[in-house]
Amino acid sequence: GELPESKPFDAFGYYKQAAELGDAEGLRQYAALAFDRYFCSRCERKEIGSFRMTGADVVFGSGKADFSSYKEAGSDYRKEKLSMVTAAITLLEKQEIARHTAVSLYFTSAAAVDNEYLLEPQPVKARKLMESIAATGDPWANKLLALNYILANKPGWTKDPVKFLTYMERAAKSGDVEAQKLLGHELVAGNNVPLDLNKGEHYVRLAHDGGDIDATIDLGVMYMDGRGLPKDEERAVELLTGAADRGSAKAAEYAATLWETGVNGTRNPMRAYVLREQA
Repeated sequence: GELPESKPFDAFGYYKQAAELGDAEGLRQYAALAFDRYFCSRCERKEIGSFRMTGADVVFGSGKADFSSYKEAGSDYRKEKLSMVTAAITLLEKQEIARHTAVSLYFTSAAAVDNEYLLEPQPVKARKLMESIAATGDPWANKLLALNYILANKPGWTKDPVKFLTYMERAAKSGDVEAQKLLGHELVAGNNVPLDLNKGEHYVRLAHDGGDIDATIDLGVMYMDGRGLPKDEERAVELLTGAADRGSAKAAEYAATLWETGVNGTRNPMRAYVLREQA
């Protein structure tokens, strides 16, 4: 006889089994379906952005119907989706290659089809998981922890410049160019952390050498202002013009201003004009 037709929910079960056995691709597929707000055991996808639940004579999504009008169907949907996303996050946490995804999900959470939360954002859980990952030397986790200790814009996080410096320097020392740029900029600016021009210049230069255009601009401005480095307008305009040629309007504006006021006493209004046109 013919084999029974398989359904999307059958595949979901197979993906879950594979994920539980540690299969990375199975976990990816399982998590994708678990967080797909239009997927459930009773969901029949209709046009884009909507679905119908078997046993409920109504199409949900795209403003077509509100779960509050169909309490039984809505309740069943929410219970099942909550179970799915909770199980998916638990599995993501356990697999080394997927823990970054789990952190992101704890920050952003999961929404139902009516855009209400299935699972509220959990920034404290995100922090604890990040700390665990950061302890392994992971630059992404160290960098994200550092940024959150400066921004402090999520519940459970308080501004802590010392922790910012600790985590960002870990990431910078591992060779992460973005971390070098961010750390160097903060140390040179002295807005969120104590001013340290020597260490700041060190990390700004590392990031510049690593090809970061923002670090190149910072280094150029340091030479332009004599901030943490001997004032050197020729070197400043060289760096800033190079960044402008790479597409930075901000660098072009800085370089134009230098030529307008004079590089080591030599003004060049035409070069200033050309640079302003680039900006």
